[in-house]
Amino acid sequence: MLNLAFTPPKAELVMKLCDGAVAQTRRRIEWEPLEEGLNLSATSLTAAPYITDEPDKGWCLYSRDGRGTWNTRTRMQKPRYPVGAVCYVGCPHWRGVGTLGRVNIYDEYTTLIRCEQAALSVECRQSRETLIENGWCHMAGRYMSAWAATKWALITRVWVERLQAISEADAKAELVEWQDGGWRDYNQLTRTASFGCATARDSYRTLVNAVNHRDIWSENPFCFCYEFRICPKGEPK
Repeated sequence: MLNLAFTPPKAELVMKLCDGAVAQTRRRIEWEPLEEGLNLSATSLTAAPYITDEPDKGWCLYSRDGRGTWNTRTRMQKPRYPVGAVCYVGCPHWRGVGTLGRVNIYDEYTTLIRCEQAALSVECRQSRETLIENGWCHMAGRYMSAWAATKWALITRVWVERLQAISEADAKAELVEWQDGGWRDYNQLTRTASFGCATARDSYRTLVNAVNHRDIWSENPFCFCYEFRICPKGEPK
């Protein structure tokens, strides 16, 4: 099963979703140019399925030559999460070793401790200091095991577009937060959240930059866009 992993602050937003909720996520595409020197930021490049009407087969970048003929500029890239794929949601967590060498995982978002190979799911709150004292290690969402995940997601739609092509509606589907007449500014590093963004798109710009720890918005890369629906664990429908 594939791991649909998230990093803060997006991980916190996804973990708040209830079963049946629909959301989106975007993942940058690492293209492999067929020729050296290809400028991937060039506006003349267009992304399209390698096989028409079969986007799950893969995508390429194309551009026209001087005669107006479309030419393939990159190798085909397949989406990691095809439509219909059932994934588990990986989030940052703490990992420790319990009795009999079994792995324990503590999920801060659900305050659950889960044990590998055991029907154990204990709700409790552990401070960061206590976990460190007991030898637990903090792990990124991409390292979470499927058995420890508390949420599953069903991929319902996949497409490709540049990052800045996101619409206002899709920015809202990226789970940016609204409060007190404004959208949240995720660039704020203070404990008190700021809601000074005028639009959901502007809020998403700050969110994606915060997740990637750099100004990826200005780079405007092509991304695989995934729409997914949270489904009960073990019951994707």
